[in-house]
Amino acid sequence: MRRYRNLSSKLDSLEHLLGEDAANFLGAHRLEKWYSQKWDVEVEAMIRSGNLVRLQFPVTNLVIRREEVAGEWFRLPEHSEGDVEIMGVDAVSNLVTIICRPKYAPIFGTLFQWRSPDSSLRQRAEAAAQLAPRGATRRGAERILGLPTRCARFRAPFAADPAYAPLANDFGLPEGTSEGEAQNLWCDFYDFPGGEYVCFCFDAKNSKWSVDLPLVRVWFGHTNDAQTIRFPKNEH
Repeated sequence: MRRYRNLSSKLDSLEHLLGEDAANFLGAHRLEKWYSQKWDVEVEAMIRSGNLVRLQFPVTNLVIRREEVAGEWFRLPEHSEGDVEIMGVDAVSNLVTIICRPKYAPIFGTLFQWRSPDSSLRQRAEAAAQLAPRGATRRGAERILGLPTRCARFRAPFAADPAYAPLANDFGLPEGTSEGEAQNLWCDFYDFPGGEYVCFCFDAKNSKWSVDLPLVRVWFGHTNDAQTIRFPKNEH
């Protein structure tokens, strides 16, 4: 099945290179169409058999977000060579279609909830906490969630909840706390309209490289308002 897809893609590129008239004369267009149809038939057969599933997600103003959606929204935590993943973007119907192995269907649904502008802040935070659970590295979290809007480093007393450290401390040593006791925290903030944010907090104390920092806390709220801080369900 993958062979038909690759051949169809190569023939399509050849058609663009040669021009429509030359491609038609050589039969490249007809052959490309045949391979494409064979690909479609085999995909539909695999969907009927349960080896693949078709998912569809509505995206508001997809014509504007097309590149972002296709390139960033649906990154899997890890890829296995040979797994099938096909994405179709229809800006007319505002639908993104993904065909994938059944095991990836829940992940794609969670990725959509994190990325969709129609999700509430809590929905985004709950989805993000599933995609990047405690212990995930900063590199792994940013790969699947995207790059943060802003980053910051803080130090906090040993017993303090990291969620409140950014509102009370900077990178200076907290008063009454020794160097060995202080928490060293790296925070990735994902900002959304209306001052809303989701924060991923990493332990920067014992890791040599910033990309390897382990995730220790996730919370969400409104910027500069400690009373709005809330935590995803798996953070309680």
